Amino acid sequence: MLWLFLFFSLELDAPKYREIKQHFYSKKWGKLEKICKKRLKKEKKDKLLLYMLGISYYHQQEFQLAKQTFEKLIYYYPKEEGGYFNLATILLREKRFNQAINTLKKGLQISPSNLELLLHLAGIYMIIEDYPNAISTYTKIISLFPFDHRAYEGRATAYWKIGENDRAVKDLKCAKEIRSGFRLGIGDFKEEAPPQEKKKTDTLLTNIHTDDPDVLHSVGEIQLASGEYGLAVKTYSIAIKIAPHNPLYYRQRAKAYMGLGKKKEAEKDLKKAKKLEK
Repeated sequence: MLWLFLFFSLELDAPKYREIKQHFYSKKWGKLEKICKKRLKKEKKDKLLLYMLGISYYHQQEFQLAKQTFEKLIYYYPKEEGGYFNLATILLREKRFNQAINTLKKGLQISPSNLELLLHLAGIYMIIEDYPNAISTYTKIISLFPFDHRAYEGRATAYWKIGENDRAVKDLKCAKEIRSGFRLGIGDFKEEAPPQEKKKTDTLLTNIHTDDPDVLHSVGEIQLASGEYGLAVKTYSIAIKIAPHNPLYYRQRAKAYMGLGKKKEAEKDLKKAKKLEK
């Protein structure tokens, strides 16, 4: 997903961008490209036109042209954080991970506390399985934005990957409380010491101490996303014992059973879920 700064929603209301706005919101990317190129012949440094041209190329899968456009945007406006974000998105799609990371780091030199750039950077570290750097980046986000649940959820996943299960559960609990609107005291958001990386473990349920089905659900989602279907079955089975009338847990366990090729068990859970939803 390419990023547009919020102020563009205001700039797009200007009369000179009325047609641009219409094509953008109607997703007529070809027409948006045509009018941006026409206007840029006279206004070659117009920031919004460059953004919109790059986005029109992106949605038409003209990725090289999109990349060149955002490079031009950064050249004209080196302090424009959104240009770095969008360029990194295209580089990520091309699996040029180091270039994407370096691009985001350049953006962060300009705006060290830009939340979206930091989240994007942490996400790339997760993709390339650089979990220590992902944890470090998520920890920085938490220190700057202590009520952003995405950072806790991301760091929890990274902790799972290196076997730091208790820390993962703690972060998932924080994320849950933030999502529910309960604002914890600042003391609960102290920066933790960097974890020692462990060998990947096949026992992601080791040393988990929680009877909160919502936290177990978050754990199960991570296990499903990681392809740990057997562990996901165990996690959702515990959640079902605690909250046997929640159809979501049966549906999630059914997904895990399907991942294991256990079609009969999956069908049984889906029938139970449908019955509870009536």
